[in-house]
Amino acid sequence: MWERYGVTPRFLSGGTSGPHLLSLSGGIVRAQPVGAFGPDGKFLWPYAPQLQRSAQDAFHNTSKAAKPAVALPGRTLFAAVDGFSFYHWLLGVVPKILLAREAGVSFDRVIVNPRHTGRDRGAFQTESLAHLRLAEADVVWLDRGSHYVCEELILPSEPCVAHQTELTPWALASIRDAFLPAIKVGTPRRLFISRAKARRRRLLNEDAVIATLAPFGFSAVALESLPLAAQIELFADAEAVAGLHGAGLAHLAFARAGAAFIEITSSPWQNPCFMNLARDLRLSYTNVPAHPLQDEVAANFATDLVVDPEALCEAARQALPGAPPDFLARK
Repeated sequence: MWERYGVTPRFLSGGTSGPHLLSLSGGIVRAQPVGAFGPDGKFLWPYAPQLQRSAQDAFHNTSKAAKPAVALPGRTLFAAVDGFSFYHWLLGVVPKILLAREAGVSFDRVIVNPRHTGRDRGAFQTESLAHLRLAEADVVWLDRGSHYVCEELILPSEPCVAHQTELTPWALASIRDAFLPAIKVGTPRRLFISRAKARRRRLLNEDAVIATLAPFGFSAVALESLPLAAQIELFADAEAVAGLHGAGLAHLAFARAGAAFIEITSSPWQNPCFMNLARDLRLSYTNVPAHPLQDEVAANFATDLVVDPEALCEAARQALPGAPPDFLARK
C-alpha cells in the first residue's frame, strides 16, 4: 500500500497486520492537522486516520499556519494523536510510547500532544511521563503551528481505532501492564465521577444525583484534585463506577473484570468509546440518557445536561448486587 504515499518505510517491529513500528527517513510532522507526512508532503493516512481530506491538500492547506520547519536529528518517535483530552493522552499517546519500549526500539525524543491547559495544567501528562521514565528534555510538545522535519521518524500503530472509539487489545494490555503493578489495590468502593469543576458538559443537577446514589454506597470523586496514581488506584479498587460521559472515564482501562459501569450520556448523541471499553474489560454496562440544555451539534458538544435521578436510581438498583430494592418506594 505504501506505493501510493511515495515512501518506502522499514519495519522495525511487527508486520503488515497487528501492532508495528515503522522507520521513515525525512518524515515530516505537523500540528495542524496532527499527522505524519512523507518527505514530499504526502499525507501518511494510517498515522492520522481522523483526517478526511486529500493527502496533498492536508499538507499545503496548512502551510501558512505552520511555523518554520525545525530539523530533528537522530530518531524521533511520533506519539501524538488527534485530540487534546486525558482520554486521547492515556489511550492514544501513552500506548505508542509503550509499544516502542516493549519492542526494544530506542529513540532520541518523542513528539506528544500539546501540554494540557485545563485546571490541572497538564499534571497527568507530567506524572505519566515520569512514570514512563521520560525526561522533559526528551519530550517535544506538538504545539499549535509546530512543523518538524525528522532525520528518522518512527511511526507506531494507532492504538485507538474506529474514530478513536475502539482501543486495540495490545494497547489496553500495555496500559494495564505499565501502571497497575505499581498500584496497591485496597477496599472495593463505588465511585461517582464528578464533573462539577469542568469547564463544559456539566451535570447541572449533580447534587441531586449524588444524593440519589448515596444509599447505594457511591461517593463523589473529583479526579482533577488527585494525583494520577491515586486516580488509577480508585478505578482499580472500584466495584462500581457511575458518571457523565467525559475524558476521566478513560481510567476504566484499569477497572477489574466484573465491575459495574453506569454511564450517563446525552440522549441525542452517544459516543460508544466507554461502552466498547466496558465490553472489552467484561464490565457490567448500563446507559442512562441525559438531556442537553441546547442542541449539542450547535454547541460543539459542550452544553450542560440534566439527568432524571429516578432513572439513575433504577439503573443502580438493577446493576448492583445487594442494592436496596425498596429505595424507589422510599422516595
